[in-house]
Amino acid sequence: MYLFFDCSKSIGCWQRVGLWQVIQKVWFPTLSCTELIFTILQEPDTSQQQRFEDILWSIWKHRNNKVWNNVLETIQKIVDRAKFF
Repeated sequence: MYLFFDCSKSIGCWQRVGLWQVIQKVWFPTLSCTELIFTILQEPDTSQQQRFEDILWSIWKHRNNKVWNNVLETIQKIVDRAKFF
């Protein structure tokens, strides 16, 4: 849960693409990470779903770059990669 929704960098990504309010609207402390992701993916706006999926993937890619390649990326880099995925 921390990586995708509690980390300041991931929050910055969600804010930058305008999805942080959507996440906060459906986020309850009792939800698991998986439940939160699937709840958001049930939103009727397909463009929001696509942006959400792309940012989620890019945050994961950022995590792997940091762990395996010792590469730190900016919020803008994470968002830009999701836009061109």
